[in-house]
Amino acid sequence: MNNSNTPAISVIIPIYNVEEFLRKGLESLTQQTMQDFEVIMVNDGCTDGSRGIMQEFSEKYPNFHIVDKQNGGVSSARNAGVKEAAGEYIAFLDSDDYLKPDYLERLYQRAQETGADVICCNYTLDMSESKRLITLPIQLPAGLYSTERLMRSLLKDVRMHYFLWNKLWKRTLFTEHGIEFPDMFFEDIATTPRLMYFANKVAVLKGSYYYYMQRKGSILGSMDIRKINDYIRSLAVIRNFLEQQNDYQRYRLTFIFYGYKVILTNYYSIVVAHLKHRRLAGLWRNLKASTKEVQYYIGKRYKPVPGVGEFPNVVTLPPPKNKTKKAKKENS
Repeated sequence: MNNSNTPAISVIIPIYNVEEFLRKGLESLTQQTMQDFEVIMVNDGCTDGSRGIMQEFSEKYPNFHIVDKQNGGVSSARNAGVKEAAGEYIAFLDSDDYLKPDYLERLYQRAQETGADVICCNYTLDMSESKRLITLPIQLPAGLYSTERLMRSLLKDVRMHYFLWNKLWKRTLFTEHGIEFPDMFFEDIATTPRLMYFANKVAVLKGSYYYYMQRKGSILGSMDIRKINDYIRSLAVIRNFLEQQNDYQRYRLTFIFYGYKVILTNYYSIVVAHLKHRRLAGLWRNLKASTKEVQYYIGKRYKPVPGVGEFPNVVTLPPPKNKTKKAKKENS
């Protein structure tokens, strides 16, 4: 235990209508081999039985706390959790995921050994439908890394990924640099590089300690027009941030690599979105608009904007055919 009343770790869980899955994740926290932590359960306006489960755990375990707020999405829930956090480090747990019993102990122990501001571990996919567990050995080898080395891997999104939840974060990365999650999908892509940039060094653990539930309805599994636009917007936030730090040139080639990955991902997502709505009209326009916008964010003509920026939507679906015809008749 710490000598003060300050917990070593604050675990933040944004919760919205996950009654079916919530208990497993909370129970995994009660089974942690480390005891010096608090759990901040952010009730993001739940309308199912999730609030009752939170109440049950908060009454049984003194280190479990509830923060109630109006529904505002994952970003606002995480921001609310960070404001309430008192721990030296912050860990994020998605409300339908769960942890190995030694997750917090392993990561915090490594933090104490190395003095690193960020500690990362591998994760295991829990395929809920097939009931299979798949560990993905695609992370950097265990070791201690400079921030620049980690940033290059992170921006490529190849051997270090944008996920918040398989990492332990020094709380001062948020508080001393005023970093908040923007109100958008893919807020982790828009936020993780900004946090990592200010880290003194990053430790990578060998082994998987986090279980990620792979379900239908996940963000990547249900890409729609709004999510495609936010995917592009997350790229813009990163470029804007690096420009504000006067450090874009150091990561330019790595960033361009990721930009073309975004272009290819969007090709697929845009086609799927049009096929899902059975509307091919506007498909070519959307493909061109997406590509042009990404090329602007990775190109020489980009001009920074204040803060995290307000970036336009560039991908749209046309109205249904019958509405289009009706509008033409009214205008004729």
